[in-house]
Amino acid sequence: MKERDNFTTEQLLQQLINIMSEQKSNIEHITLSAFCEKIEGYYKQNRAFKTFKSVQTSCGHMLRFFALHILINNLSIRQAQEFINYLQKQAPAGVYVYYRTLKAVFNIAKDWNYIESNPFLKVKLPRRQKNEVVTVRRSEVDKIVKAVNNEILQRAYIFAFLTGVRAGELTALKWSDVNLSDKYLTIGGNGFITKSKRNRKVPLSKAVVRILTELKPKIVKLDGYVFCKSNGYPYSTDYLSKQFKKAVREVGLDEKIHLHTLRAGYATHLAESGVSLQQIKELLGHKDYKTTLRYASVSLDTLREAVRKAFD
Repeated sequence: MKERDNFTTEQLLQQLINIMSEQKSNIEHITLSAFCEKIEGYYKQNRAFKTFKSVQTSCGHMLRFFALHILINNLSIRQAQEFINYLQKQAPAGVYVYYRTLKAVFNIAKDWNYIESNPFLKVKLPRRQKNEVVTVRRSEVDKIVKAVNNEILQRAYIFAFLTGVRAGELTALKWSDVNLSDKYLTIGGNGFITKSKRNRKVPLSKAVVRILTELKPKIVKLDGYVFCKSNGYPYSTDYLSKQFKKAVREVGLDEKIHLHTLRAGYATHLAESGVSLQQIKELLGHKDYKTTLRYASVSLDTLREAVRKAFD
């Protein structure tokens, strides 16, 4: 009876080995260069341009470090760690972005059956001190706007500060997204894909309603862009960013202030006005509270006033 039990155990072990071998054989062998080409094409077609560029740059670093024809399933945790160590020396400012990008990219590689496990999940990076998010006050926004010659851009910048929309959301905004009677915007309509991949409603203040009322044409085309050139075409986010930065420098404000800082200014103003973190998260369209916490900073003056009220 004992021999029979042992024989059965051996059979079960052999079956398990066979199953594991079959699973391993499902891995499709692909070289690093071929994978980079495929993953860049995937991100270019399905993700935001900024995310695609991050993937493209990360792949470029890998192709320079590893042999082009190495099979990605043969990349070990040790090799992944050595590569990240190399990036820490070569690109210290960007290594954390590349690290996050590569973890996401190799997770996709696992889903596509190119690798059995993601080597970058085991890689270690030293903790870094989080930099303070730069914000901007309404008085500073007014100074910047005065240095801008284009009236449409002036309104666009004030609008961005008063609604917290991202640059891409600003340039993609159409009149069909605007509901002036009920005073709200729909961000993520008309086929526009938001960063969080979901639509959100943004209530409009009186100042924003005034801006939109002034911009609204006599004959409204629902597919027409709100902030557009005289020919009806929208401004590019790159053009809006460069003109904003030019105005920031002209008035002598902090070099760290850029177009996206208007979104941080919106969040800061909400936080200082007593708006809850949950409400700010929804208004900004964030998936995670951690992101909202970075934006919703509170000024030193506000903290100082809180201490004064509590102790003085």
